[in-house]
Amino acid sequence: KGGYAVGNAVNSIHLKDNYAYIATPNAENMTIVDVGVPTSPTRVGGYTPAGGSNGKSIYVIGNTAYLGRTFGRNEFNILNVGNPGAVGVIANKDIGTGSATSINSIFTRDYLAFIITNEKFEVWNIADPSNIYPWTPGGQISEFQNLPGGPGTTMDCEGNYMYVGSLPSNDKGFISIITSS
Repeated sequence: KGGYAVGNAVNSIHLKDNYAYIATPNAENMTIVDVGVPTSPTRVGGYTPAGGSNGKSIYVIGNTAYLGRTFGRNEFNILNVGNPGAVGVIANKDIGTGSATSINSIFTRDYLAFIITNEKFEVWNIADPSNIYPWTPGGQISEFQNLPGGPGTTMDCEGNYMYVGSLPSNDKGFISIITSS
């Protein structure tokens, strides 16, 4: 029907209403494209963070976009996309050590953000965007679940189960099923 040239890799897409929210390694880490007329998709907005980095993952619920970035500061971004032409920053958070963290996948439910990094399955409390913190029994990042299959690549949720895909060094995909205990 149609297409839109992003100009670089497409790392993640989330569709909501008539908009495609696209995470890319471009300077504009998130591009918003109106796909309401499939024969002529049109860019309507985007988000270019300070300090470079790359858009890696995206999840949208309501008027809020959750953008995961890779290898930089403030990898976790909460954005107001109520007006796709004027994206506003609600909050951002540096969730890793230095510039070694990549948020490969994001999923949110209620006041929790579920994040897949290169090494771990992480859960963060996002109820108060000005105070984003690890949501674990002891509140310590060290309690996050290591992924048994290798670097996390994608995830989905059904009921109280998270299904996490990872890619071990032998290039054979692995799926982990995670639930609260």
